Order: sequence, then structure tokens, then C-alpha cells
Amino acid sequence: MTIIGTWIGQWQISFAPFYTYFNNWPRNFGIAFAVEALIVQPIARKVLLFKHIHLAN
Repeated sequence: MTIIGTWIGQWQISFAPFYTYFNNWPRNFGIAFAVEALIVQPIARKVLLFKHIHLAN
């Protein structure tokens, strides 16, 4: 996503993302992990809980 996202965001294909990949990777991983752990997973768990409760009744 670091490379393809840069291409999409800049509307051009260049080698710049390849040169900065290892500098950007820890930050991108940290942001993605934090969003997944703090926002997405709790919402998904609640949705599945309600779905299973609804199906059990």
C-alpha cells in the first residue's frame, strides 16, 4: 500500500516510493495497526456479537 498508495495519491508512477519505502514502513505499519486495534476490531466484534445474538433467537 505504501507504493501503490503513493502512485494513486500523486497521479503518477515513479520510483520515489521505492527509495523511501524502508523509511516509511514503520510509520505506516504503526498507523495501520493502531487503527485496526483501536477502531476497526471493536466495531467488528460488536457487529458479530449482535449478529450471533440475532441468529440465536
